[in-house]
Amino acid sequence: MRSASIIGILGLFLAALFVACGGEDRPRGSITYTSGSPTATTQSGGSETASPTTIASPTPSPTPAPAFPGMVISLVEGTYWDFRWQFEEESCAQGSGCSSNSDSGVFRVQLGQATRISGVLMYPVSITGRHLAGDDQFDLAPRWSHIGIDGARLVGSKGTTLTTIFDATTGEWLGGGFFGRFDATSEDHVAQVSAITSTDPFAEWLGVETGPAISVVRSDSQSNCEIVEGRRLCPNDSTFSINERQLFRDQVGPFGYTYRRSASFSGGGFFSSNSVTESVAVIAGSLLGDELTYQFESEPNQGFESSEDLGSPPYSVIGQADLSDAFEALALSDELAFPGHDFFDLDTAGSGSLTVTLTALSNTGSTIGFLVTSFDGESLTVELISIEESASQSRELMVEENKLYTVIVCAVITPNGPVDYVLSVE
Repeated sequence: MRSASIIGILGLFLAALFVACGGEDRPRGSITYTSGSPTATTQSGGSETASPTTIASPTPSPTPAPAFPGMVISLVEGTYWDFRWQFEEESCAQGSGCSSNSDSGVFRVQLGQATRISGVLMYPVSITGRHLAGDDQFDLAPRWSHIGIDGARLVGSKGTTLTTIFDATTGEWLGGGFFGRFDATSEDHVAQVSAITSTDPFAEWLGVETGPAISVVRSDSQSNCEIVEGRRLCPNDSTFSINERQLFRDQVGPFGYTYRRSASFSGGGFFSSNSVTESVAVIAGSLLGDELTYQFESEPNQGFESSEDLGSPPYSVIGQADLSDAFEALALSDELAFPGHDFFDLDTAGSGSLTVTLTALSNTGSTIGFLVTSFDGESLTVELISIEESASQSRELMVEENKLYTVIVCAVITPNGPVDYVLSVE
């Protein structure tokens, strides 16, 4: 059971998690890093004569400072990053029209007990939460089974070898990336000072802070026509364009990425096209292995019979309400009915008051909310109803002994697709 909860709007405490600090006054829950360089040692030599003569050792060249010192970080067991993502796809075919698909979610990347791979201390990666999009065809989570630090390099592994994810020494390397399609070990990557601005797709997400960042950009394209020896030739039936940006941030490490791909085909009297957009960004985390502040819902939990037991409050859980999911209809009266999507049993130690808060992380124009029911062994009673078109809604609940309370998250109108939320009870 978690000892701390998300209160109010998630961004209030997420910002605190990524405050850099150093020394003994570092607050609990902050992201930090350690930087340094190898210590140079001198060698001494001498002659083999009876009267040795000391030869002065050459003055060692100073070790150059890393080009990106903020990316020289330390990892421990329990280090975690929480990423929110958004996915959009559109496909068109001549004679069939166009179709679109959008999805979103939150997942956690957490490091386990370290082991050694190729002599480097590496931490196994565990992924929890939703990370599959586009009918589970696209995996937005990192592809590495292990992550570690080798000097000034952030490295990843899928088994027995290491691949550079980010080299802070020069900002240039051959290797891979934390996310995305940087698969080729022979591909050259160059890091550049950049920034997260208001034009970025995730700039308005709760928990995401605009400001300085480090980016690694890759692009590729093909058009129908080419200029060959001054002549315009159009030999291609297909076109494509790929733009990918890996993002890192000082004292945080991997921050996220954006990926855009469009492709089209035109030939034989037929035309088709497809486009995909992926956006991923950190909303919370800690390099220090602090106690986790919330957990992810565990499905199926779409009814009283499958209700998820989260134990005694306080607790906070991240979930997603989607009208396309199965749900249990809650007919409270002939005129009042709600689709109940996620059910959570609330264990209470006795009587008193609790505060239930529901915060929408996405699609705040939607109408979502929660119900609280109680069961005394014979009859089911609705204690609270809070269904609003609001980014955050909170209600006080009076509980009694010997009753089972269930908090039910409802999605009533979701015109833009699934709604990610945080449910807190304290």
